[in-house]
Amino acid sequence: DIEVLACFCLPESITMRQRSVPLPPSAQLDLMREMKGLIEAVPPQEREIVPAARWPGDVLQAVERGLSPRIFHVSSHGVRKDTWWHDGGDTLLFHRTDGGAALPEREEVV
Repeated sequence: DIEVLACFCLPESITMRQRSVPLPPSAQLDLMREMKGLIEAVPPQEREIVPAARWPGDVLQAVERGLSPRIFHVSSHGVRKDTWWHDGGDTLLFHRTDGGAALPEREEVV
């Protein structure tokens, strides 16, 4: 078993209702700094890092490989339910294979 499964996600754009909206530069996260901190803090045998994590493929692949992390860390943007392009509840942004954003329901992540 591992201590941490860490998924780092920063989609280039959000496409909802046939409209694509790029994330502004101000929305960029300092993912490399976060990833470096994790690498320094957690020994390699106790962590699995998934950069540009796609939903649900990369997360399911880690689970199918038998990883059973104590901590599931996601570094991503959050989405509020009252955003014009998102009708669902609050969620996290993951990558899709085309570079856009996947918006899993909260229950799918938990």
